[in-house]
Amino acid sequence: MGMILSDAVLLDILSYSSSEAVAVYDNDDLRVRFVNKKMLSYWGRKESSVGWVLDVENEVVISASFVRKAKEVWRTGLPFIGNDMPMELYLGGKVETCYFDMELRPFLDAAGNTYALLHCGTISAAVKREGKDNGEIEKRVLEDLFDTTTDVARLTQANIETIRSLFANYEDEVQLKEMAKSILSRIIVREEQLDMALKAANFGTWTLYFDSNRLHWDEITQSLLGFEGVESLDVSVAMEAVVPNDRKSIADIIENAKRPGNGGEYEILFRVNKVKASPMRWINSKGKVFFDQNGIPLWLIGVSRDVTDSMLQQEQITTYHHIIAQKEKELRMVIDAAGIGTFSISKNMDEIWFNEHAQKQFGFELGSSLGFKQFLSCFSDKYRKPLHEAFFQLVSNNVPMDMLCEIENVETKAGIWIRLVAIQYLDAKQTYIQGILIDLTQAKEEMQRKLDFISIASHELKTPLTTILTFLQLLSKRYHQFEESKKIEMLGQALDQGGRMKNLIEGFLNVSKLQNGQLELDKSVFNFCDLMEKIKAMYEVIQPNNKLYFNTSSCFLVNADMHKVEGVILNFINNAIKYTPVESSVYVTTFIEGAQCGITVTDQGLGIPIKDQPYIFDKFYRVNQKRGERIQGFGIGLYISAEIVKQHGGQIGLRSTYGKGAEFWFSLPVHRVIDKISYDVGDVN
Repeated sequence: MGMILSDAVLLDILSYSSSEAVAVYDNDDLRVRFVNKKMLSYWGRKESSVGWVLDVENEVVISASFVRKAKEVWRTGLPFIGNDMPMELYLGGKVETCYFDMELRPFLDAAGNTYALLHCGTISAAVKREGKDNGEIEKRVLEDLFDTTTDVARLTQANIETIRSLFANYEDEVQLKEMAKSILSRIIVREEQLDMALKAANFGTWTLYFDSNRLHWDEITQSLLGFEGVESLDVSVAMEAVVPNDRKSIADIIENAKRPGNGGEYEILFRVNKVKASPMRWINSKGKVFFDQNGIPLWLIGVSRDVTDSMLQQEQITTYHHIIAQKEKELRMVIDAAGIGTFSISKNMDEIWFNEHAQKQFGFELGSSLGFKQFLSCFSDKYRKPLHEAFFQLVSNNVPMDMLCEIENVETKAGIWIRLVAIQYLDAKQTYIQGILIDLTQAKEEMQRKLDFISIASHELKTPLTTILTFLQLLSKRYHQFEESKKIEMLGQALDQGGRMKNLIEGFLNVSKLQNGQLELDKSVFNFCDLMEKIKAMYEVIQPNNKLYFNTSSCFLVNADMHKVEGVILNFINNAIKYTPVESSVYVTTFIEGAQCGITVTDQGLGIPIKDQPYIFDKFYRVNQKRGERIQGFGIGLYISAEIVKQHGGQIGLRSTYGKGAEFWFSLPVHRVIDKISYDVGDVN
């Protein structure tokens, strides 16, 4: 293993440095093998430090972070170079923060182990402005630079007093000049360092003299306020560059700083609008008032900097936050309007939060809390294991979820189909699972109704088609074997079945026309009572055993498509007959109410549940009840009837108490009321 065995080795190590401050350490405890006077002065030590180990507790300027970095370089063998690093150094007999260019270079032996560490550095002449936080670092730089300005002013004042004292107490003029020269040199150096730092950081300096009320400033400040080439001017003139709304604030803060009891501190953010070919700019200004021995304010020294970019960035961030908040508000409104449930689950799966819609979907009490197991228990058995696995993949591998599941409402015990979509969401503090619950129950039921419709339609069309084909096949093969009357009977039955198929197909076509807005009305003025007489006569033939009662005491003319209105009436009557027991009655009654006229069809059947009533006129909708399951139908008759009535400018509806029958009605605009002898048509038999 390599070691510093001789001065020759040490000199070889030192040859790698050209810095003004140098130290060499020879073990991992940072024992000093060599240190020059400049480094000793920065450490604040006067005696030789060879053999001394860096001790953070006993040394003011040796920071724990530096010791850790140096030991890390020794341990890893990787060099470290830092530029413009703020360091605590001894300068002029006291500790000051300076910007320091530093290098830590390890020396390795053949086995790759560190045997020496070279530490060298130089005070930096500039301040880095990039790569630092615009907020906190800028504030610290402002404070450091202002403190430095204050020190210069105080040092200048102290030096003046010292020079005066020297003239009074020293008779040796040569000695007095030498001391004054030394003091002035120190002032010049400090002022040059300050000026370099200020220019590097783009800070402008200025002084306001209260006795003359004039500002004296450097070129940077002149440029900031738009007065290039003007070295001094009256405050009132300078204020013209400031946005009017900010002028009073500046004046108030200056007056407050001039009071000795307030510490003389001055700081403000204001806007200027006089800069040529440039929009309004933001200026940050900070200063301090100096007083005489009687507390009279003499002058205000300060620094200023253009912070427009920072302000614009902050405004942009504020705008983004506002946009995000607005979008979140709009999203919540959309979610609420759509009835979408939302939920959030902590990543450790111990807490779940629901919005109001999700709580209603599951049947939980508002504001209730529950755990993940209780959440899963609401899902049907077949979905619990896949859901558990999907949540595990989401938490472990960030795999998004999108599943169709069935849940049971804990309050109503009703089955609900939902689409569950979830992702991981990271906010400012921790990770959550964020998801939505979309109720697809109606969509699933609608799909099932369509499938049922296709199944029923296929069956209904197949039955008459089979009958027609059977008769045609028999006639084709055994035509000469049948008597003429039998042939006519078979052809008649085939024609009946063909008519049945025609009616079914027309129903499908009417649905298609309604959807495309192509259903045309062939209107004419006709007597509604005459139409009712026609329908009554028809049912006397085709339904002789039903108790069907007609009451057409109200008689009127309407301007409508008679065939389509007849279809609506027949649909009402046929439905009433289908859903009414044989021993019960059906009543058909005309009425006039104001400018509307129409009919009601009342049955004594099972009735329609309240939950089904809002959807009874929807396309393909059929009431799911035990009695209804034995009755064939498509769920399009009432839909077509409702659309026909609406196209006539009329109204349609029902009134029903479940278990006590139903009353369907529709009305049309009355054309004219006519006189007619009142009569009641009793049982069609």
